[in-house]
Amino acid sequence: MEEYIGVDGCKAGWFAISLTGSKSWNCGVYADIESIWRSHSGAKLILIDIPIGLLDSGRNGRECDSIARRYLGSIRASSVFTPPTRPALDKGDRLAASELNKSLTGRKITIQSWAIAPKIREVDQFLRRHKEVRGKIREAHPELLFWAFNNKKSMSKRKKLLIGYEERLATLQKVFATADLIAEEALSRYRRSVVTRDDILDALAAGITGFLSKGNLTSIPEPIPLDKYGLPMEMVYYLGQ
Repeated sequence: MEEYIGVDGCKAGWFAISLTGSKSWNCGVYADIESIWRSHSGAKLILIDIPIGLLDSGRNGRECDSIARRYLGSIRASSVFTPPTRPALDKGDRLAASELNKSLTGRKITIQSWAIAPKIREVDQFLRRHKEVRGKIREAHPELLFWAFNNKKSMSKRKKLLIGYEERLATLQKVFATADLIAEEALSRYRRSVVTRDDILDALAAGITGFLSKGNLTSIPEPIPLDKYGLPMEMVYYLGQ
């Protein structure tokens, strides 16, 4: 059976949900992207919530980020963080990285973007080392996935709130009947200090997107631009049949 993986960052590293059927699934916490790949190298598709493909300079940013913000509208546009440039990402100090980023793009690095910088760097280095993985691991922003499943309407509530969790779970439930059972079981396996509610739903949204689409995804933008290492600067989602 074909396996589809959804991955989201969590406090303990990475949280991944594997789907091979509506009632055939598993989940796990992984220390790094290498561990995920070793465990799921036979997967048809791995969708991950982390920027893939980085700019070295330029004031316009990645086009996929701009399009995603436009689709999500003012209510959820702020959930799309602008990733640091690759030169800034290599700086160990946030202030130095932010100043370098400003000189290259005109923009400093936000606190939110810097918080995920280690994971961006980790995935970037992994994909640069392993060219055979490209095309199997693709970038998917959770709020864009929920937007697609909700007839191109953004989620109205913040995902950190219980009402936001319930809104997103109900959205997944409409397209995948066992979404609630998977979420509840995953919640019971981990403490919130390891995996949060929204980590689980974000990974589940990605897994469901892969499973339902069978890899036949819509990508923004089209054609897909590549960075200087040949990594795609895209986001993918699935609108259904």
